[in-house]
This record gives sequence, C-alpha cells and structure tokens, in this order.
Amino acid sequence: LKDCAKELQPYDLAVLFAGPGFIDVGGKFRVEDIQLFDVDNKLPKKIEKIKALANKDDIGSCDALLEEFHSACSPEKQSCSAVNDESFTLSVDQVCDAVNTPTQLKIEEIA
Repeated sequence: LKDCAKELQPYDLAVLFAGPGFIDVGGKFRVEDIQLFDVDNKLPKKIEKIKALANKDDIGSCDALLEEFHSACSPEKQSCSAVNDESFTLSVDQVCDAVNTPTQLKIEEIA
C-alpha cells in the first residue's frame, strides 16, 4: 500500500476519489454535484497527508493510510449517475490499480 501511495500522482488521486464510475468516456462527470466529503476543495492537503503517512515506518501508519482512500462511486459499479450520499472504502488492490490511471478526466472538471 505504501509503495503504491508513493507512486500515486495528484491526477490519479483526483480520479480515484471521484470514482471512475462518475466519469464518462468524454472525460466529464456524469453528475454535477459529487460529494467528496473530506476531499472536497482540500485535495492538496489530502495528498500531503497521504504522502506523509506513506513515508512513515510504523505499522499503525499503514492502517491510517488505508483509511484515507475512498471513492464517491462504489468500486463495484461500472457507472454512477446519481448524486452520492456516502463514500466507499477502497482496498489495497483498488488503490494500487489507480497508479497511472487510464481514466481520462478533463482538467476543467477538476478545477
């Protein structure tokens, strides 16, 4: 998990937190108001926290690191088209699969 977290780029994290299921083939969000909860308007701070936890050597930091990863769209779904009211915890494999994500998201959707 820590190795994957160190490799994640800000773009990978933006896609991961939004959930690829909320992103259509054209790189736009399927809904206008995605609830990102603790990431909403705070992505840079969230990235700093993840990178700091990934660089710690103690065992407890691994659990704390995993708790930082969640998605607005259920990772079990191919597509999400309604505003979410919860976020979904991600597994280590799902986090690692997000490194160098192939999902395309238009920059104006992130900004």
